[in-house]
This record gives sequence, C-alpha cells and structure tokens, in this order.
Amino acid sequence: VVDIPGWFKKINQGKAPDYILVQVGGNDVFAGRSENLDAMIGKVLNNARRLLSLLRKYAPDSVIAVTTQPCGCSQDGFGADYKCFQSRYQYRRNIQRYNRAITGLVRELKDRKIRLVPLHQAVDPDAGYTQRRYPVHARSKNRVLRHNNALHPALEGGFQMGDAVCCWLLNELGKK
Repeated sequence: VVDIPGWFKKINQGKAPDYILVQVGGNDVFAGRSENLDAMIGKVLNNARRLLSLLRKYAPDSVIAVTTQPCGCSQDGFGADYKCFQSRYQYRRNIQRYNRAITGLVRELKDRKIRLVPLHQAVDPDAGYTQRRYPVHARSKNRVLRHNNALHPALEGGFQMGDAVCCWLLNELGKK
C-alpha cells in the first residue's frame, strides 16, 4: 500500500513538503539479463508512473525530483559481493538502459514540477566505493587495495551523492 498522506503525516505534520526526492529501480533492474531487461524496466517505469501520479495527487505544488542510478565500481566489487551472479559489464548495461528510460519517463510526463537529478555521474566509480586490502594471490604476503562492495558507496561516495543533490536543490531554490 502506498500511503502518501500517512507518509506526509509522519514526516511533515501531514503537509506535503516543498521538495520530494525519489530514487527507484536500482534493485529491480540489477539482475536483468538481455532477454528480460526490457520487461523489467517496463515494470519499474509503470511503478514509477504510479508513484509519481500519487505524489502529484497528494502534493500538487511540490517539486518532485527523480534520480538516475549510479553505475557501481570495478569488477572486484561485483566479485566480492555477487561472486559470479552479476558482473560489472552486465550491471552497467542494465543501469545505463534504465537511466535512459527513467530520463525518458520524466520527459514524457511533461510535468513542469518533476525534475531529473543525474546521480549516475555523481559517484566516482573508483574512490566512491568501499575498498579493502586483499592478498595478491593465495600464497602472497603482498596485499593490494580492491573494491569490496559493488553498488553501495563508501562515505566519500555518499558525500558525492549528497553534494549532487545539494547542488541541484540550491539551483532550484535560486529559481524562486
């Protein structure tokens, strides 16, 4: 159940906020393969349309920001997190198609108060994700720094996303 009035009551004494930021789709398109990716993205877009429609219904004057998804880090991060289930290559294909699709949806809606925030370019794919030292190989005492989380940013990556949202919001507030 999507309870927008209940959410507003919980976060803002029942009033719609001036700005609403939503990020959807990352988990849904994560596991896609070429043969089912279009259907997965279609389902996400349908859900996004529904969510944005409900937000607009209950927050007619709010600016709604829809974000794109960051692209993740190196194959080391994907290997550490997902073993052979998902590769950096496939995920990047998925998320780039999704980001184009969500960008198209925002354009298609022609709602002057729905904006796109491009987070996909905000997180440094090298320094923005967690890393740890691993042995070069099983018998080596030498250790190298490698990513150990494919999609969840490190503190620095979180700051980069926060900076991007802040810059977008400052620009929006400057328009008033």
